Amino acid sequence: MAQEEDPFDDPFAAGVSSDVSPLAHEDDPWENFNRKMFLFNEKMDSIALKPAAQTYTKVVPKAARSPIRRFFDNLRDFKSGVNNILQWRWREAGHNLGRFALNSTLGVGGFFDVATSSELTGESSDLGITLARWGVPEGPYLMLPFLGPSTVRDASILYPDSYIGLNFIDHRYTNWSVWGVRIIDLRANLLDYEEAIVGDRYNFIREFYLQSRRAKAGIDTRDQDFDFGADEDWDDDDW
Repeated sequence: MAQEEDPFDDPFAAGVSSDVSPLAHEDDPWENFNRKMFLFNEKMDSIALKPAAQTYTKVVPKAARSPIRRFFDNLRDFKSGVNNILQWRWREAGHNLGRFALNSTLGVGGFFDVATSSELTGESSDLGITLARWGVPEGPYLMLPFLGPSTVRDASILYPDSYIGLNFIDHRYTNWSVWGVRIIDLRANLLDYEEAIVGDRYNFIREFYLQSRRAKAGIDTRDQDFDFGADEDWDDDDW
């Protein structure tokens, strides 16, 4: 993620790429600010998060990383189940909560996935998707410091959404430690996908985020074209 020029010398005055079109993207009216925030996040990632994720994958064997990931996936099943209930999607809610119940008990707190063998499939969801299905507009695209891509709607639910996740841990330092492991594990999971990003990284991430969120919200994206700001062709198999 490191760039040849060091934008961190002045992260918020770092020149926006000359590839930026003078015509604002209809979903991204704040592109000038968002690109500067993107450069800031990229620099922070190259300094701290990516090296930590690389060290994590080298030090912690895959046999140990997989149960850690399943533990967090189990918590996500619970959050998804609650949100699918709020969306009146009873089948999906039943599958998510059924997975949570099985994996939390027979799967020893979620470290082992026994629910998949019972043909219970999980469908991830969150409060942002719930609001989308309720008809709340997504608002402009927004690049958040440290947290990455979002929209005004998704950013507004970050705090309440966290309470259906890991904030059940009352002990402050334990909570922070668990969150830290979660963030590093998520970043480590992205290491294998970085080579699939082609063209303008900012455009690629924006288009992928918006279309994947809209697809989860049940919005038809088949007529929407990805715009990566590059001449190269992008193939679904590359992701």
